[in-house]
Amino acid sequence: IEEWLIDGDGQGLALSIWEQDLLNDLGDGVYRLKTMPLQFVTLQLQPSVDVQMWTQPKGKNKAGRMLPPIFKMQSLSFEPNLQIVPGMSVTA
Repeated sequence: IEEWLIDGDGQGLALSIWEQDLLNDLGDGVYRLKTMPLQFVTLQLQPSVDVQMWTQPKGKNKAGRMLPPIFKMQSLSFEPNLQIVPGMSVTA
């Protein structure tokens, strides 16, 4: 598991948690993760989130205890990609 966490570019790790056709590598360990399109009556959305993924190397913590490599993720941005479906209308 340790070798897998520190595989170099991190793409193998990213692909293990998201489908390849919904993932874009933006470089520097940053990936854009998208969902499949969703539609609710007149609204369509396909949210995406840019996340940075990295593995903190093994080492000692402040108390001097050895820690294994730790996988980390941080959200950088979010886009709802919301659209109104053309030609649809709702009456009251």
